[in-house]
Amino acid sequence: MSVLAWFYWNPDNVVFILPILNRPIVWYGVFFTLGFIFGYGVFYLLLKRYFDPYQELINEDIDPKLIHVLDRYKENKILNGFTLKSLEELVPVLNKYILKESSFENKKLARSEIEETFSPFVRSVKKKTLFICDKITAYLVIATIVGARLFHVFFYEKSSFYMNNPLRILYVWEGGLASHGGAIAIVIAIILFSYKYRDYKPRLDWIRLLDFVCIPALLAGGVIRVGNFFNQEISGTISDKPWAVVFGNPADGSYPVPRHPVTLYEAIFYLCMFGLFFVLSIKTKFLEFRGRSIGLFLVIVFSFRFFIEFFKEKQSELITSSNILSMGQFLSIPLVLLGLYFLFSKKLKF
Repeated sequence: MSVLAWFYWNPDNVVFILPILNRPIVWYGVFFTLGFIFGYGVFYLLLKRYFDPYQELINEDIDPKLIHVLDRYKENKILNGFTLKSLEELVPVLNKYILKESSFENKKLARSEIEETFSPFVRSVKKKTLFICDKITAYLVIATIVGARLFHVFFYEKSSFYMNNPLRILYVWEGGLASHGGAIAIVIAIILFSYKYRDYKPRLDWIRLLDFVCIPALLAGGVIRVGNFFNQEISGTISDKPWAVVFGNPADGSYPVPRHPVTLYEAIFYLCMFGLFFVLSIKTKFLEFRGRSIGLFLVIVFSFRFFIEFFKEKQSELITSSNILSMGQFLSIPLVLLGLYFLFSKKLKF
């Protein structure tokens, strides 16, 4: 079969050069950023839907400065003439005003009335959702980069190189991020985050947050894999299939021959799974069972990762050709088992 039967792919991997710093911005970096931006929007929608039924206030929703100006509001019908000197006294009074309503819509109106009356001292549900989104996104970005980089260093490269060049560990712009490490680091970051913000109502327990985070993670993962494709990274095995791709300048320096476009396989799979999970989260009671979403995510995604590794060239310097399984497959197995634990354990408590 002629090479013309296959798709030839050789774009310039540099999108633009940062002025002053003279630093090239590659496609992977652009798609990595877009993945988190799109994921942020999806996570906001999921979290707001979670917060909406809970219109009650918590201490963190009130600016402490309100206590010093309460005298001007003491004749207001909401305070009902109470003389209050602390948040611990104020919050129950405000919640009593909200909870006296029977329907969700009326509770929402009562909450809005409090927000307008005591503006700018009361944080709205929308602002609370944005606050949590901003905080958790910072946790996740740092965790993803650090975890993915460390896993690449320890599981995909020879340790001697980084022992002799320790600063090169920080050179994340040169590539070398392992998604398994990012997944594990995200779980750790979520646990730390949920502990710090455990007093928020409804409680942001770590399992519930993982259920929310895994859905935008599918979207981000699909977008990031498109970036890998643009950068000609993660070489697939040689193929004679009509959809095989000839990468003109593979990142690993391999010879340009027709290969399985494994990054596109993964991108399509992750984006399809995102669509399925997102529709389920809207149309059904999919998220009501704690651990169901993250459990299915881990089982489905890393079972697929185990399978797709058969179509990838060896990536780890620690795995020889005599090994039956690749490093990616070894790392996928415990994550699949963790997913099964989430699905079937009846004692999911922090």
